[in-house]
Amino acid sequence: MVVSWSAEDTDVHSPKILKCAKWNYNSMTDNCIANKHRDRYLRSKLNDLYFLLSLLFIGAVALIIRNYLKRSPSLKVDYSFGNANLLALKVAVRAKQFKEAEVLIGSFEVNMRTLAIDHLALTCTTLELQSWVTSNGGTGYDGLALAGHYGFLNWSFEQTKSFATATKTEQTAFTFNSKNGKQHLYLVENSKSYFFEKQLRLIRLKMITGEIDAAWNHFIAATNQEPDTFFPYLYAAECIQPKWGGDLNRIQKLIAMLPELPEVRMCVMLKLIQDSFAQEENLLGGTMDDLVTFATEQLALIDNELSKEAPEGAIKYYIYNYVIVTSERLGNKVLKQKYTQLAQGYTTLFPYGPLFPQELAQM
Repeated sequence: MVVSWSAEDTDVHSPKILKCAKWNYNSMTDNCIANKHRDRYLRSKLNDLYFLLSLLFIGAVALIIRNYLKRSPSLKVDYSFGNANLLALKVAVRAKQFKEAEVLIGSFEVNMRTLAIDHLALTCTTLELQSWVTSNGGTGYDGLALAGHYGFLNWSFEQTKSFATATKTEQTAFTFNSKNGKQHLYLVENSKSYFFEKQLRLIRLKMITGEIDAAWNHFIAATNQEPDTFFPYLYAAECIQPKWGGDLNRIQKLIAMLPELPEVRMCVMLKLIQDSFAQEENLLGGTMDDLVTFATEQLALIDNELSKEAPEGAIKYYIYNYVIVTSERLGNKVLKQKYTQLAQGYTTLFPYGPLFPQELAQM
């Protein structure tokens, strides 16, 4: 709208001024209404966008949580396997309550006693175990734990290095651990309370020095006292392999000697299968193709058995971990996933070897 002006139109009461003012007022009102409509529209669109982004965020969070829950548990170094008694035992040793520790270990059944000594040997420091030996004399569980500690340090070393390629410092440490482990182990009494554990640990000690006949004799001594146990058969299944100086005949002899305990038979067979794959030699006799066929059949049978009834206590984690590594070898993703969940991330000496907690490794 265009308005022309004359002199008389300067009066504020002039019709033209009043008309222009009315037009300006109407124009401003229209603009205000338009702005309100625009603001309301923009707010509506922003709300729609916010709602959409919220849905996307919630969906992304839900996907992350689902994947987290479905993922394989990470390995954790916890040789108590969540057992309250084993956790209390470590607390007692660290608090120098050595009498209480001895009584507690003595109250365990045989397999649990082995787990207890392994737990202390792997999670207590050298100084803590030396303090126990100094207090008690090293002739009982204290000596077994310290000897086991030195043995596990060398076992861990052997997993990644060879003595020949190690540095001078590493060779010195290895020799020191070997000497002290052997010394403390031989100081342990041969009384009934300690005899089985002493024989069990002598199996590996003799194995690494190539004394296979002596190692076998310690296995026989251990199983003569405690025939229906788990761990001697695993140690024996390791020491009689050709890489340590054993042979296939001795392996077949061991298999024939296995007790009618499902957990022992399952774990020993899985160990021999897994070690055969690792060494690319069928330790059970026959070709590698025969091994694949046999391993597939055994895995199916073991899974069926475990699905019906799993062993009690921490022993089941040894079997679960062997099922995991064997399933991986055979490309059986379903079984690997199933037993990875059941294992809950717990590591076991077999098949993984000793893994020391990070804080211990730094000491």
